[in-house]
Amino acid sequence: ALDVIWPVGMRGTADRPYTFPDGTTDEQKAQVFHDAIHDQVEMVRQELPKDKTPLFHFTMYTEMLDQYRKNPAAFDLPKDVIIVWPDDNDGHMRGLPTDPGPYKHGVYYHLAYLGGNLSKQTTHIVAPQTIADQFDRIVKAGATEFMLVNVSELREYVMGARMIADITWNAPAIYASPDPAGRYTAWWTREYFSQATTSPPASMAATDSAYAGYFAALTSPDRLWYAADAIQNLLDRLYHKVAGEPYAPMKADTLAALQAANDRLRAALATEAEAEQGMTLLQQRFFREDVGLGLLVAGLQARAALSLEEALRAPSAQAMWWAVFAAREPLEQLETEFARAEYPPFDRWYHETWIRSGLSRNNPHRSYNLLRAFIGSEGRGSVARELPPGPGR
Repeated sequence: ALDVIWPVGMRGTADRPYTFPDGTTDEQKAQVFHDAIHDQVEMVRQELPKDKTPLFHFTMYTEMLDQYRKNPAAFDLPKDVIIVWPDDNDGHMRGLPTDPGPYKHGVYYHLAYLGGNLSKQTTHIVAPQTIADQFDRIVKAGATEFMLVNVSELREYVMGARMIADITWNAPAIYASPDPAGRYTAWWTREYFSQATTSPPASMAATDSAYAGYFAALTSPDRLWYAADAIQNLLDRLYHKVAGEPYAPMKADTLAALQAANDRLRAALATEAEAEQGMTLLQQRFFREDVGLGLLVAGLQARAALSLEEALRAPSAQAMWWAVFAAREPLEQLETEFARAEYPPFDRWYHETWIRSGLSRNNPHRSYNLLRAFIGSEGRGSVARELPPGPGR
């Protein structure tokens, strides 16, 4: 027999909000949710063997949190339903219980996410400090009965997942001393990157600094794809330039942001390379993927974007093309980095899938493919879709 915690609630087709007829009041919506949840609970109770005590969870994802907050009493949840509170898909809690009442409470938390600007499918973004702060709130609110963590494919999210596992296993011990995030990162670097013999203190300090630089540079998913969006928009302008059509220069504040990001990422990558020097080959490979790859995704695309901005300002066709070819070099290096990270059992890990498709942000090859198309057509093709708002638009 399989023991489960039964999910209850309502969600629309294709994981969309449930659609009500125009004019439906919040009270009427709450009654529909109430009836559906009570029917679901009753069906489970009837079908389970009599010696089994069912457990239920009501996860208030997206619109359901707001619906519940408007009138919790209208939902009148059965007392054996665990109320599960969501984050914002980016590691920050949208809500927590202020008064637990007769219910047990839990949390749905995202380390990975697919969707729009918050997509996190290539590298981990939620910093240990964020996890420590948010789970301190969670524990103090008493939402500790149920924990669901979205990690998509666990490979990229081991650091955050391990930290959450430690907190949920023994939160009082974690929060008994100051700076749980710093203590965890220090433990992580010793656990995964110390040598069989004692590592030199300088090597461990460099590893700590590399993680600090990583999380300082990639503070949000947008930081990962900012330069990629800029590349797409710059290429759109370059198509117009080659065609002799009007185009706008990149905005000064966007260019300044790219330059600042490039400087920040170069410094972080230098620290990452320094830390690698004190590691075994196996440790280097893991560290390169856990720290280096995310920095390279953002950093190499920033370098390419700056070259394309130079191409856009170039006074002649020859100067423009030299700058375009210069943009190709960091993107080719990024393709090589992806290939190096695709060893068994992770073959084709970063290739296109239903998640990483076409020109979507989740496709890490987007910039390279777009630049190849521009060069291959000698700038006479076109971007075959309306570009979304992005840097410099």
